[in-house]
Amino acid sequence: MTQTRGRPRTYDRDRALDAALFTFWTHGYEGASLSRLAAAMKMNRPSLYAAFGDKRALFTAAMDHFTGRLRAHAQTALAHPDLACALRGLFAGLIELYRPGGQGRGCLVFLVAAAAAVDDEDARAAVAKALADLDAALRRRFAQGGRDGHVPATPDAAARAALTASVVHGLSVRARAGTSARGLATFVDRCLPLLLA
Repeated sequence: MTQTRGRPRTYDRDRALDAALFTFWTHGYEGASLSRLAAAMKMNRPSLYAAFGDKRALFTAAMDHFTGRLRAHAQTALAHPDLACALRGLFAGLIELYRPGGQGRGCLVFLVAAAAAVDDEDARAAVAKALADLDAALRRRFAQGGRDGHVPATPDAAARAALTASVVHGLSVRARAGTSARGLATFVDRCLPLLLA
């Protein structure tokens, strides 16, 4: 019987990254010390280094983990054939993502990473890419909505996408400030008619 070489992985990568997410969300990049991260992830520091590298690499992995969820949700929501339903689904899912476990956290990228981006070129590039990806997805969806007759030709798809992205950012900040899920849904209800007008 052949023995497997090396130590088996004793952690769940997704759960570890979820714990890292909460730590970065709670304390920010600077305040999330390696000791805090290791404790939250239930890993000792050598294991954390072996699995993820240094703190910057872990933050990048946590951002990728979060943005992967964002992209998957946006792709699913925006695929709805009715534009109003697509946007409503997008915002409903974002409210859940921005309030994990009922706690107002906001968006890891647009809040925590954006703050780190002042001094960190990698964080700045990650935030810029997330913004560009969101803008592009929304532009495509509004362009399709225009072709389907769901919205008038004016304002154009780029303008509607920019306004919608602003609502996304507003949801993030309001969630972080403690606005309830119901309050965030009310905010969406007030904005949605303007995005489709």
